[in-house]
Amino acid sequence: MGSLSMRIDEAAETPKCSPGTSNTVSPFDISPVPNIKKRTTTRGRKATRPSLITGSPYKDQLTKSLEKSAPKKTSLSVPGVRNRPGGRGGKTKGLQKKKI
Repeated sequence: MGSLSMRIDEAAETPKCSPGTSNTVSPFDISPVPNIKKRTTTRGRKATRPSLITGSPYKDQLTKSLEKSAPKKTSLSVPGVRNRPGGRGGKTKGLQKKKI
């Protein structure tokens, strides 16, 4: 019987929750939201030496690359039809691109 009285005494000694608090735990208590630090350095493009655009080696390279990337001039033409009013010279399959 001595052990039974001891358990009651231990239960009486444990602190009870005060009347305005609850036993629920929020997720923020378990794992708080991390603070996002602002980046102090910005990593952009690295600085390069200025180059003379009108200089001949750079200018030649630039003009060649622009010529390669420039779209070819094309015009719409109908095969078999020449610049004659009302004339149809041959087969017409529709509009086709013709390189100039």
